[in-house]
Amino acid sequence: MYPQYACPFMKIRTIFLVILLFASICLVAQEQQPVQHKVRWMETLYSIARKYKVHPRDIAVLNNLRTGEISRGQILLIPLPEARVTELEEVPLQDTLPVEVDPEIAYQRKSPCRDYIRSSDWEPVVSVILPFP
Repeated sequence: MYPQYACPFMKIRTIFLVILLFASICLVAQEQQPVQHKVRWMETLYSIARKYKVHPRDIAVLNNLRTGEISRGQILLIPLPEARVTELEEVPLQDTLPVEVDPEIAYQRKSPCRDYIRSSDWEPVVSVILPFP
């Protein structure tokens, strides 16, 4: 009825391979499913995106939201943050150019408080408006 194995290690190896195959299928299936989120009162697309650490645009694209408006009770699919692939372009150091800085220009800086008037030099004008009886 069951195939006879040539040695006892073949049976153990077959069982191990079946378990390994089942575990890998389960892990792959879990990675591909986005998270479902039910919108609650006062939640926005931005607050949901911050909660799941994804960009609001990714949620809008996955759920076909054109205006970004969501309503309470709506079920949104949230993409996994690992699924988002961003490519960074590396710039070699040889392609950058050195910039020569003139020391006189580097230290000429306008003070943000150049029009500041000290309180000892300024006398405020106070007016009091009283109602007539």
